[in-house]
Amino acid sequence: MNEPEHEDRALYLYCVGYAADLAEVSGVGMDQRFPPYALACDGLVAVVSEVLLAEFRGPEAERSLGNLEWMSERAVRHERMVEAALARGPVLPVRFGTLFSSAEVLRRFLEINRDEIRGFLEMARGHEEWAIKGFLDRDAAAK
Repeated sequence: MNEPEHEDRALYLYCVGYAADLAEVSGVGMDQRFPPYALACDGLVAVVSEVLLAEFRGPEAERSLGNLEWMSERAVRHERMVEAALARGPVLPVRFGTLFSSAEVLRRFLEINRDEIRGFLEMARGHEEWAIKGFLDRDAAAK
């Protein structure tokens, strides 16, 4: 599977990693009708699935993106795909809603950015990202 089968579809990108780590991809895609898969390009793999363009562009998308239930369900799907890939090796996660019109366009993007992507993957190898959220009562801290 290399191209969206219909003009009303696009490729949804979750993350990019090394082909050796992500030769096979499984899980639930952004749209449950279209399974995720690995799109290989010069030693890299883009984890993608097809989506209907209308869900991310135009009036229907505006309504959906404003719907917290719709957004949270898809944000969780996105995060789960990235986490599943991360369990197999370093990945470069991408923003929610990153779409490409074709495999050819995505491959060209990967070719153009190959060195930067590989540099990031090497830097990230063996590391985990952690976050801490802090709250500050400015008035109390000033006293």
